[in-house]
Amino acid sequence: MAVFDNRSITSKALTLGVAPAVCVLVLVSAAFFLTSYLLARRSLARDMDALAVVVRDNVSAALAFNDRSTATDVLSALRAKQNVDGVCVFNSDGLLFASYSTGGFHCAPTVIEAESLETPRNVRAEPVMVGQRRVGVVQLVGNYDDLIEWMTIQAAITALALVAGSLLAFVLARRMERAISRPVIELAAVAREVTATGDYTVRAKRTTDDEVGALATSLNTMLEQIQHHNRMKDEFLAALSHELRTPLNAILGWLQIIRSTKLEPEPLERALSSVDRNARAQARLVEDLLDVSRIVTGKL
Repeated sequence: MAVFDNRSITSKALTLGVAPAVCVLVLVSAAFFLTSYLLARRSLARDMDALAVVVRDNVSAALAFNDRSTATDVLSALRAKQNVDGVCVFNSDGLLFASYSTGGFHCAPTVIEAESLETPRNVRAEPVMVGQRRVGVVQLVGNYDDLIEWMTIQAAITALALVAGSLLAFVLARRMERAISRPVIELAAVAREVTATGDYTVRAKRTTDDEVGALATSLNTMLEQIQHHNRMKDEFLAALSHELRTPLNAILGWLQIIRSTKLEPEPLERALSSVDRNARAQARLVEDLLDVSRIVTGKL
């Protein structure tokens, strides 16, 4: 991504180590939280279904014999269930027969009104049968307090695990970042030093056997080749200076003799021949240098 193009390799390595780990942790935590919620809600629904069946079976005889006190006693035993807000028992005529309520819940006077009541509560309704005869309906009204409490605890645990996992991922990524970026930073420092000082005797230290280590070896080989070429260039320039100076000294020497001394024809001819010979030799050297320059530049 363009946002990371100009970031340092340290930041890139750290981001590469932390970002995927945090994303995975978030996804796993979300999946774990959602799975826990669905399982807890399913378990609560099963408990409410089973409790509704138990209440139905226990009040069937009281409904059949029109025994309100027994039905009320049976319902009052549900006070130990904190997730139950109320139980409404309706007789065969649909009228309220017995009830138990808590938490501000009140039973409707008829079963029709109870069925039409809009409520966010956990409601279960079970018909009460005696043989083949329907003698009433049991309406069990529960709440989600236990589910909310459980999911709150689960959310806190998940958040702590997410934070701990992120911190652990950061620490591990920080260690890996050092192992990855330190050799590269050292190579960059060596390259900057060679560029700034022109000292090709500097060498990079190979600390790993991976691609970065191979790059350090290649950099050292390149520096050795540059150093070798510079040495050959210096030797070439020294030899060239000597080869150019030799005929030039002869030319200057004979010219000085010619100017300062009145030579006879024979010595003068020998002097001019020497000057001509050395001038031609120097001209050949210059031509050879031009040919070498053309070869290097690919023009020959």
